[in-house]
Amino acid sequence: MKHINRYGSLFLLFFALLLTFLLWKDILLAPNSYLFGSGGDGIKNYFTPLYHINHGEGLHFTGMNYPYGDHVVFTDNQPLLSAILGFIHRNIYPIGPYTVGIINLLLVLSIPVCCLFVFKILRHFHLPVWYATITALIIAFLSPQLHRFPAHFALGYTFFVPSVWWCLIKGQQKAIYSIFLTVYLFLASFIHVYYMAIGGIFVLAWHFVSSIKTQTGIKDKALHFSKGLLIALLPIIGFKLFLFFTDPIADRPNNPYGFLTYFAKFESVFLPVEGPYLEWLNAFVKIGRFQWEGVAYVGLIGLIAFILLLVRVTKKLLKRRSFYLGLPPDLAISLGVGFLVLLFAMALPFRLKLAFLVDYLGPLKQFRSLGRFAWVFYYIFTVYTAYYFYLLYKRMRQKGLVSFANWVLFFPLLIWASEAYMNNKNRLDFFKTQKVAHYFLNQKDNYTQWLVEAGKKPQDFQAILALPFTLEGSEKIYIGRSGDAVHHGFKAAYNTGLPLVGGLMSRTSLQQATKLAQLLANDLIEKQVLDDYPNKKPLLVLVYKGDLQADEQNIINKSTLLIDKKEVALYQLDISSLKTNPISEIHQRYQAARDTTKGQNIYLPDSSKNPLNYFRYYNNYASDQLSQSLGDFKIEAKEGPLDLINEALQNAPKGSYHFSFWVRANTQDAGMPFTHYYQYAPDGKEVDHIAINTKDISNYYQDWVQVGADFELKDPQNRIRIYLDGKAIEATSLVIIPTNTEWFIPLSQDDSRFIYNNYYFE
Repeated sequence: MKHINRYGSLFLLFFALLLTFLLWKDILLAPNSYLFGSGGDGIKNYFTPLYHINHGEGLHFTGMNYPYGDHVVFTDNQPLLSAILGFIHRNIYPIGPYTVGIINLLLVLSIPVCCLFVFKILRHFHLPVWYATITALIIAFLSPQLHRFPAHFALGYTFFVPSVWWCLIKGQQKAIYSIFLTVYLFLASFIHVYYMAIGGIFVLAWHFVSSIKTQTGIKDKALHFSKGLLIALLPIIGFKLFLFFTDPIADRPNNPYGFLTYFAKFESVFLPVEGPYLEWLNAFVKIGRFQWEGVAYVGLIGLIAFILLLVRVTKKLLKRRSFYLGLPPDLAISLGVGFLVLLFAMALPFRLKLAFLVDYLGPLKQFRSLGRFAWVFYYIFTVYTAYYFYLLYKRMRQKGLVSFANWVLFFPLLIWASEAYMNNKNRLDFFKTQKVAHYFLNQKDNYTQWLVEAGKKPQDFQAILALPFTLEGSEKIYIGRSGDAVHHGFKAAYNTGLPLVGGLMSRTSLQQATKLAQLLANDLIEKQVLDDYPNKKPLLVLVYKGDLQADEQNIINKSTLLIDKKEVALYQLDISSLKTNPISEIHQRYQAARDTTKGQNIYLPDSSKNPLNYFRYYNNYASDQLSQSLGDFKIEAKEGPLDLINEALQNAPKGSYHFSFWVRANTQDAGMPFTHYYQYAPDGKEVDHIAINTKDISNYYQDWVQVGADFELKDPQNRIRIYLDGKAIEATSLVIIPTNTEWFIPLSQDDSRFIYNNYYFE
């Protein structure tokens, strides 16, 4: 039997490599020519290892989030892989420029490795070599992880779940496999931390089900489950200790958005997610919407196997028989594990009005994309499907129905294989249009050369500010205005070695993010990040031509054009121009306004305007007492909608008005409240509406952000409603005033502290 398994594995591996080459030969022959993803997460997940291997070193990534950088674990740069390649690049051979090709090769070659582990599992269940070979190829090439190839490269290693499963099976006989699995999960967390979570849940579910299935006494069950708990927890403890000693950031978001959003559904697991079968099925039954994160499609044959399994279980329930399905013990355990993990991947029971339970999940609530855990079910259920159809085939042959048995096996395998082929073809059809890596990696006719043409060199600058601006990762601030600008920013950073201001990160420090956002804030807000810059060199501003917002145009207005190319222009932004703050001039205007409007709490430089008719100030909401600092008086709600105003502006004439207020960026919830402004006629009819994404605003002061917009009051009798939607809302200092009107409110008896146009001078 050992000889059969050994030669069978070699036989399978040969065919897996051959099939991989036939399908993926264009990419395998020129891996460094293709970008599987050239935008968003795709280009970012190429850039982070590429920059770190070529321009960085150690545990601190410096390519984004300048001047702070971040820990490598939070940059999606596959830290373990980057460390190995970086060591080779610096000490053995300069392989850094081939990082893109290496990532592409590893992803594609993970498919035959996946085939090998699935084959071993199928052979463990005594399926013949020829059948195990065919079905292992189908299962691996249909893997839902191929959907990760265009963007989430670290999550695309298809062999991971089957390798964990193989270790669990073998660990029942040899303890060395359990030890290996513990170390394996710890190391896998340095490729992507989700592997540690997925593997840990798999291990816990396996030992829970197997303790019920194989252990007799309560003590034995508890000991068996404790073993699984130890295997799952030790990697987490080790990983946490590693971060404790190497990561100094204390304010990373601990309530990320998505736990009850990015989950698997029946449609994403059992029904086609793309291709002709989806179109055909949609003609008969409308397939519901599902989250892409939850895709773990088991194939049409898997759907048939699931229906037949339901029928079998239902019959046994009706006849009050045991649930014995005639499966090998390890496969029966695995099937139970698969369904248990699938429930978790479907966010059950949390979606059943039990969302409060999420708060008790500890570290697990950090893993917001529950749909990824459905990969465990995919591999288990497809192996079960292969076993079940072979069992049908075998029983029919035993009954003398040889010809019928052959057709019963042939057609399902044909349909199943066609879906696996389409799964690869759909990826390849896209990738073949992405032979653009040379454009990103090219050292000639690039940013360094353009700077030379402008009489500059990269060393003249300290960082790159790419506009339109992107700053994502803190959960609270989500400024993502142009994927093209991000692409060019990454390209320029790799080419010049200069780090990027902003970028795409994960679990970024909120304090750092607010400082970075202030670069685009109103000139009245001090740019605190400038105090953290290591030198006085200017910033290199890269502008991708297109629509720029007012805060971005303000940056360009302060900059000097260096060179103008077809798609982009490069500017020099001197740090001194960002430090200009018209505080002395505003102090003078404040004093003049105070002298003009003596005896009033609201100072308007235009003495012809009556504050009672023009100015609406809502701060305390309960008394006329003025605040002494931003946030002294506030209104709050655990969950919106929270009304800031819902009434007519008495005595206010028709005309153009501006409203502004401040919202706290607290850490109690993942998101930021969404702002809605409505204007209603006296009969209740809506006449105006503005929606504002608070996450996209850069006007941060302390831990508050100012939200504002202009609107037209169409009738003095109209009702104005401004409210916030979301969770853990805190708001203060709502002001409504005619546009382009200056105003002041004193915060102290002297001239040192006051509010100017809803900006606090404290």
